[in-house]
Amino acid sequence: MAMNGTGGSGFNKFRAVISEIQSLLPLYTRWKEYEISESDPAESKVDIRTTRLALDPYTFKDFAEETVNWQEFTEKVYKEGISQYYASVSIIHLYEEHTGELVREFENKVLRPNFNSEVADVILTTIHAGTYYFLEKKSGS
Repeated sequence: MAMNGTGGSGFNKFRAVISEIQSLLPLYTRWKEYEISESDPAESKVDIRTTRLALDPYTFKDFAEETVNWQEFTEKVYKEGISQYYASVSIIHLYEEHTGELVREFENKVLRPNFNSEVADVILTTIHAGTYYFLEKKSGS
């Protein structure tokens, strides 16, 4: 499998999403632990205040100078239409506690090898990089 695209698309876009996911996983994990403890208040060991984290202000500019929990983060992302985080949030929602493992596998088997698209059986792309790739092929460049 090869990655298509250069610059902010393709390979670099997948790297950026993986970085966001890795930053968001502790937020998600703490929230899930809180939800589980809430289902059995007698056994509750998680205080809601411990679910809040400060996110890297460089990566998460929309959340600079605030601490949030997973619920607050996702609500703000969807209410304010901060689409930059949709991919990361969607992947975490889809794979839940398996997200970290699957991201590491994707990194090890797809991103690190960085196969050449000329020899790959499959080319993974973003719509932006894919459009450029096919226009380039059509023009014969």
